[in-house]
Amino acid sequence: MELYERWLSPESFSRRDYGYFLSLKSEAFVAMERPDSAAMNGLEALALARETNSARTHREILRLVGKLRRWRQRESVRELRHAVLA
Repeated sequence: MELYERWLSPESFSRRDYGYFLSLKSEAFVAMERPDSAAMNGLEALALARETNSARTHREILRLVGKLRRWRQRESVRELRHAVLA
């Protein structure tokens, strides 16, 4: 996670690539069992995926929602799931 925090910024990448790497960071939060952080970053990545028309990032967000299934009752996870379905 330290590498994401150190190097991942909107200024370092195109918006499209930033969204993709943000989606991967979200999945790292899942591995660390931090569902709220995963969902929050996932929402931002989803917005960028839609803005940039990135199917690659959208696929990662769909994967993220699946990985967050065990925390589906958490408000942040429900918010992400609803945003994906919207």
